[in-house]
Amino acid sequence: MNAENNIDHDDIFIKLHDRSVKDLYWLLFSKCPINNQHQELSEVSFFPSEILNEWRTTGCDYFLNLDQYPNDLHEFLKRPKNSRLGFYAEGLLSFFFQTFFEVELLLQNHQIIHNKKTLGEVDFIIRWKERVLHIECAIKFYLFDHSKSVNDLHSWIGPACKDDLGRKIKKVREHQLPMINYIDILGLTNIESYLFLKGKLFANQNVSCD
Repeated sequence: MNAENNIDHDDIFIKLHDRSVKDLYWLLFSKCPINNQHQELSEVSFFPSEILNEWRTTGCDYFLNLDQYPNDLHEFLKRPKNSRLGFYAEGLLSFFFQTFFEVELLLQNHQIIHNKKTLGEVDFIIRWKERVLHIECAIKFYLFDHSKSVNDLHSWIGPACKDDLGRKIKKVREHQLPMINYIDILGLTNIESYLFLKGKLFANQNVSCD
């Protein structure tokens, strides 16, 4: 697991003042809270860090300018459902994908229907450098249940205790990412599917994985 994802010392981040702009920067460039050392996690493709690193390098002026003139972002986020964390994060990503010069947003919240049955929605499909990327976004905060093994994904539980890391990874691996195999629109081919996972892991004492 990886509980460390602090970007407070990032040179650009410390120059930002607008709350929503800072949230967008954190959402993109904070570290994924988990790694793929666990066998179940190794079966899930996480959004490539090399792409994020490139966006971080080439996006300096974008974020500084957005911080100086954030009104478009504020107006974009003025939707009632954005008061919920997951929708707020999707709103931030949607704005970025529509305004960052390196990215083209192709689809968002697109329903996948196969054999007249709705399988679900894909969060985003974007184009970047001739690559077509399917992105499933998740913002998660998990607390470690010390009565269980730290290496058991189900030991990391959500705020309402109805969600845990194991369930989420199973859903992503078996349902959310494979949905893209049934898409039939825009002539899209060779689509890469990734989980874009951000958040934090909490424990009331130091823990480490074997």
